[in-house]
Amino acid sequence: MTPIPAQLLRSIRWLVFLDYDGTLVPISAHPVLAKLTALQRMLLEELSRLTPVMLVSGRSLPDLRNMIGLRSIGYIGNHGLEMHWQERHWVHPGFPHLAATMRSLVGSAIKAIADIPGVWLEDKQMTATLHFRQASAANAALAYSRLELLTMPHQQEVELRFGKKVFELRPRLDWHKGKAVLLASEWLGFSTDAGIIYIGDDDTDEDAFQELGRTANAYTFLVGSGRESLAGHRLSGVPAVWGFLERLLRVLGTGVPATRP
Repeated sequence: MTPIPAQLLRSIRWLVFLDYDGTLVPISAHPVLAKLTALQRMLLEELSRLTPVMLVSGRSLPDLRNMIGLRSIGYIGNHGLEMHWQERHWVHPGFPHLAATMRSLVGSAIKAIADIPGVWLEDKQMTATLHFRQASAANAALAYSRLELLTMPHQQEVELRFGKKVFELRPRLDWHKGKAVLLASEWLGFSTDAGIIYIGDDDTDEDAFQELGRTANAYTFLVGSGRESLAGHRLSGVPAVWGFLERLLRVLGTGVPATRP
């Protein structure tokens, strides 16, 4: 059962934020394999007719929009550095000053890890992700050490962060998913008494959990177990997320029978 009272769900406006990988789809060996089913896509579209829905991801904005293919929802990419809602597009104003450094480092990083088996670098233009899911622990550590050496001279401009079987190379800006969610809420004209639902599984979602912990009528959900979290609630896995969204759809009153994707 959803921890949000049905009466509350029906009585105020809501905005739903959803992480993608590890939340709506299982983590895959390669990002291109993490696809929604037709039924899952239909459920998101039905939900977006009742309440604004935005996906929040470390993926690039073009990748995220192409992967989902729905115009009725909003997209927040690169951990909040870029956003798109209907005809509105936003890029963090601090990024252009760091773009040249990022481009240079990404090019150097690709060369630096080329000889390490099981790792590869995903260039997301504004950030980059080093994937090591298929690497040994030793090779993952070697890849990280090489990235660390590259970034050391640029610590005022870039940072390395950990994710699920990835290392993230990002511009050093006072920005993250949580602040992007609050900005997106302002975009949509949400007042302080509106409700926010945020569901995510990764360490990067903790920034959103923390920000929303200060917000009235915010309900945050960590997907999975086994670690501490600032989220107020938990969902056991990807199937539980879709079960929650089905119930949310019903409570908000679509009149459409919810079928588990």
